[in-house]
Amino acid sequence: MNNIFVFPPLLTGVLILLLGLVTLQRRRKVNYAYFLLCFLTFIWLVSYGLAFSRKENDFVLKILFKIGYGGIIFISTAWFAFVIEFLNKKTWEKFVRITYLISAFFFLLLLFTNSFITGFKRYFWGYYPLALGSIWHPIFVCFYSTLWTISTILLFISMRRSTDPLERMRIKYIFLSLVIVLPGVLDFAPNYGVAIYPFAWFLVTLCISVVYYSILKYRLMDIRVFISRTTAFLVSYPFLLSIPFFFAYRMYPILYPPLGLNWWLVPSGLLVFFATLSPLAYDQIKRRMEDRFLSEERHAHQLLTQASSGMMRIRSIKRLLGLIVHIITKTLKLENASAFLLDEVSNSYKLYTVRLKSTYQYLESMPVDDPLIEKLSNTDTPLVLEELRQEIQELKPEINGDLPEIISQMKAIGAAVIIPAISRGVLLGFLVLGEKRSKRMYTSEDLNVLWVLSNQAALAIENARFHQKAQEELLREDREMTARFIGHGASHQFGNLLNRIIQRSAGRDMDLEDIDLDTLSTDELKKIILAHKEEFSAITKITTQGKDIVSGILSIGSGSPVDFKQEDLKTIITKAIETVKLKQSKEAVQKLAPITEIVTNIPDNLPKIWCNSLQIEQVLDNLLDNDLEAIEEKDILIKRGELIAEGTFRGKIIINAEYKDSRIFLGITDNGIGIKPENLRKMFIPFFTTKATERLSRKGHGIGMHVVESIIKVHQGKIYVASTEYGKGTTFMVEFPIKITENKKL
Repeated sequence: MNNIFVFPPLLTGVLILLLGLVTLQRRRKVNYAYFLLCFLTFIWLVSYGLAFSRKENDFVLKILFKIGYGGIIFISTAWFAFVIEFLNKKTWEKFVRITYLISAFFFLLLLFTNSFITGFKRYFWGYYPLALGSIWHPIFVCFYSTLWTISTILLFISMRRSTDPLERMRIKYIFLSLVIVLPGVLDFAPNYGVAIYPFAWFLVTLCISVVYYSILKYRLMDIRVFISRTTAFLVSYPFLLSIPFFFAYRMYPILYPPLGLNWWLVPSGLLVFFATLSPLAYDQIKRRMEDRFLSEERHAHQLLTQASSGMMRIRSIKRLLGLIVHIITKTLKLENASAFLLDEVSNSYKLYTVRLKSTYQYLESMPVDDPLIEKLSNTDTPLVLEELRQEIQELKPEINGDLPEIISQMKAIGAAVIIPAISRGVLLGFLVLGEKRSKRMYTSEDLNVLWVLSNQAALAIENARFHQKAQEELLREDREMTARFIGHGASHQFGNLLNRIIQRSAGRDMDLEDIDLDTLSTDELKKIILAHKEEFSAITKITTQGKDIVSGILSIGSGSPVDFKQEDLKTIITKAIETVKLKQSKEAVQKLAPITEIVTNIPDNLPKIWCNSLQIEQVLDNLLDNDLEAIEEKDILIKRGELIAEGTFRGKIIINAEYKDSRIFLGITDNGIGIKPENLRKMFIPFFTTKATERLSRKGHGIGMHVVESIIKVHQGKIYVASTEYGKGTTFMVEFPIKITENKKL
């Protein structure tokens, strides 16, 4: 076999047969039609390749050409059948059967007579069948060309009428494949004595390769990936593996004399070498070509991978989904995208975020029993619209099930691809992705990256939901503890107000009991009325303060608007100290404990501040109460011998205030137990407390400082620990601005 023209058709025939076998992995009618086309092409090319190697016109040559021409006779019909199946034209199937009958019972039978192939002629590439003088062969050529023309026209019409860009693109590939192979009709020229090399094997290779791409899972690769991989394959396998055969053909006259019958060892060694080199060459060529063709897509995949790795840090579900949709839309350059999430309350999937064109329609929610939702719940891969369309074409109408409704639903929400987010068997939500603005298909790499991102999103959603539930529980406890805190502080203030009312009203009642109304003069009556008028005015003022206390409680507890006024901070501090001293005096009597000294250094000319006086009084009450508890805890530790004091210990609180840089700085210092360093950064965390026991804290869960910080923030100020040392004491600093920009809500 020293004819170099033998190898191209042989290698091409084997390659095409392999492509046909690959497509049989999916058992669809269009795949079977394609495999038959590949098999017939394989018979033609391999038979002709072997026939080219014959050195004389013998019986074997005739058999090989007749087998090869049998493949040619059915190839045109197989092409026509494939196009009809690809376009899903059911009404044309009877014409396909007719063409098969004509090919089998007319042209194939003629092949076994001498009236179709009349002889053989040797050209520079080898022997080739002749049809000179045959009246049937020109009829076959017309039949062949007619089927080819009909197939081309049907594809062209379908391509022009199609409104779907992806469908139009697939039809376009098949149409181009037929156009590519049209010059192959010149292979009939040598049948009539014209010495034109039969190069149709090369055109058919390109044609069938394009078809191979088109009928595979349409999302497997776009045309650039296909071109790069096909080129890499052709260069690395057929080209490299043909080198040893070419070497054997050229070097046979040189190697045979010295090596004799062992001359074949040299090309065989080369064959082993290039067979080992071919996979490495394929990987290198494919990688370099794809890196050049797909640099933009690879960069997009890297961005999506990076985005998926950082999703677990996001705690807000709405922000998480919004970020995912934004990144995917921008990175893959989509026309539209949206995200749906399971709402357990309404038992439906609600639209959480969307990026869309003006023409994009979408649903606000979808029930869990929707066919599309059920399909997503039972799949472990992305849902691709084009695959569903192909699937419904291959199924009989009576077994389509919910596919038509699912496809209609996907069209309605502008979905080319849907990526489900499933965790522990539960569909948490799904991403709806529209078409790419470039009209390119989603590649397998696209879907793989999106699938990884979806899995990460499912975990991030669960994490965010857990965090949200924890936050809701904390807020619920926060409201409960805030109510306790407000109630406790308000009870002191109401107690003081009631005591003042009782003192004023009780004293006047005693005065009235001693009055003799019969002997009472007009002047004395006027004097008594004026005195009672003053008392009633005082009681009215006190009750008005009670009303303000109620308003303050409502504003703290429910977040209602707070009215700010210009208030004297010194007056507020004085009221808070009175409340604390009243509480302290009662506890001192009960516990026989010494009274803590409270010292104030507050300038008389301190500017007024914009504030809600009742809320600021609550803040000071809480801070002073904490000071007393810290002093009490230190006293207990000293008495137990767990803490050594310098001299006799007596509690002391110092309140300093100064005006500087348009702000008032209020410092509250105690000589209590202080704060441990590890607890310092947790001071304002909800439910954290430094108190050793419930007995030492009327709040118990540390909600006081959290509410204090919230109130100060509403007043556009800030509170912090200025200094502290465990066993020595603590200084809290509160800063108030003289002016605030607007009223806030707590």
